[in-house]
Amino acid sequence: MDIAPAQAAARAAADRRNQRNAVLAGFLGWTLDAFDFFVLVFVVPAVAADFGRTIPDIALAISPGGDDPRVTAALTAAADAGLLTVALVGPTRAPDGVDHVVAVASDDPRIVREAHVTAYHVLWELVHVFLEARVV
Repeated sequence: MDIAPAQAAARAAADRRNQRNAVLAGFLGWTLDAFDFFVLVFVVPAVAADFGRTIPDIALAISPGGDDPRVTAALTAAADAGLLTVALVGPTRAPDGVDHVVAVASDDPRIVREAHVTAYHVLWELVHVFLEARVV
């Protein structure tokens, strides 16, 4: 069955719109994901207060794999300096000496990232609940 040239042009235009919208949605989703990780830094003061520490006393590491030697070195140095260490890692074992670990047992980096996003959203929400309660 042949398609008239006008119908073919209309379909091509609709396809281009759909493709543009898909790229735009993907870009906006990535941007909001990056913003979420940035917002995570606002949780640190409340976590510090809950653990009786100051902000410089906490080291937070986010590593999709968990086996990055730079992250391991940073967490080891932080632990050696007596800092409270928190790691959000992927499927590999977290570095030794980390106080609190959120590990995601998945080889898919997208699942790891989404689990990390969910974990710090829960942490953010819990901080707000405790701050609003005024009695802990």
